[in-house]
Amino acid sequence: MNFIIQIDNTITEDTIILRACSRNKNYIYNVILYLQKNSSRIKVYDELHNLYLITCHEIYYIENIDHKVYIYTEKDVYRCYLRFSELKKQLHNCGFCQINQSTLVNSIHIKSVRIEKDCHRSITLDNEECLIVNRRYRSFLKDQV
Repeated sequence: MNFIIQIDNTITEDTIILRACSRNKNYIYNVILYLQKNSSRIKVYDELHNLYLITCHEIYYIENIDHKVYIYTEKDVYRCYLRFSELKKQLHNCGFCQINQSTLVNSIHIKSVRIEKDCHRSITLDNEECLIVNRRYRSFLKDQV
């Protein structure tokens, strides 16, 4: 099976064209399901209470602080009014894993995992942010990475 990606800067709306022979149609359906699942959008708000819709892919990690949920992207921090447990269920199939009691991390943005003293693990994300993995949640991280 060959994969060819062509970027067209003249297209203003996201359009994906998939071409395949009939024997690969099940693979194509799985790709479409994966893309649909990962393109769902979450309502978030900035500090001025402006509403934004962001995709799962844009999220680096999610933190629950004092019963408030904060969503971190590459450069920005947003507030989300969904409960942490709801987001955990919603994003589990999108590659998110829990690394401590109050943090979910997007596994596609994990750059490295380092073993620290006392068998603790630290994660470095693509944006150079470092997060600590609690021992209790180590197995969840192994499953996702």
